[in-house]
Amino acid sequence: MAESTNLTTSIKNPSFEAPTLNDGAFTLTPPTSWNIFDSFGFIPQNPTSTSSKLNAYNPTKSNYLGEAPNGQNVGSINLIQNPNVATVGLAQLFDTVIQSNTQYTLSVDIGNPAGSSNGIDLTGFPGYRVLLLAGDEIVAIDNNSLNIEEGKFATSSVTFTAADGESFIGKNLGVRLINALTGEGKQVDFDDVRLRASTVIASAVKDNQTLYGSSGNTTLNGSLGNDILFGNGLSTNLFSRDGNDQVFGASKS
Repeated sequence: MAESTNLTTSIKNPSFEAPTLNDGAFTLTPPTSWNIFDSFGFIPQNPTSTSSKLNAYNPTKSNYLGEAPNGQNVGSINLIQNPNVATVGLAQLFDTVIQSNTQYTLSVDIGNPAGSSNGIDLTGFPGYRVLLLAGDEIVAIDNNSLNIEEGKFATSSVTFTAADGESFIGKNLGVRLINALTGEGKQVDFDDVRLRASTVIASAVKDNQTLYGSSGNTTLNGSLGNDILFGNGLSTNLFSRDGNDQVFGASKS
């Protein structure tokens, strides 16, 4: 079995414990050391308790009976926009630099809060995405694969393997934790972000490939060759790489 190394220390504020908050309290700014990913400006410049916001939050027992999985706080994204119009996330570039022949596994707890927060009804769940990055390139994704009960957390894990000769070598790993806003509901909470690495023998595929998505959730990664990637009409995630790739997306994502 490959030796596994805990790299969570390369993540700043991985459980969103900074700043310190009382029960039910929240900031109107991102948790310490985390940035906003908001390409379309859905978070106002000066957010209020009733606007869309991205913050550290200390949930109460009405949100989660066991409160936060690790420590007191969670990273929280609450969006008041209608479904399918906004995508907002917490982002961080880690201190970990990608090494060849290494498999990286990122895990994070995803929360579906019950009850309310500051008078805002939290019924429903808007969906989430967890994106593992090499620099600013997406190399692995969990696109809302978990069915999370209200008032509960569940763990999402994504994995990426770096082989010799790939362009990702030497780049920093990073993450985006996204409120996908694809369903009824406003808030997604995140906690206990952790990273592990295992040494593996991996060879970059340099030949041209034609890859097809299966009937379930699938991630297809292009190689160093000239690849053709076909989605399956369900939940396929398609990533081109260094060659001249052709990507044909699925009808649903």
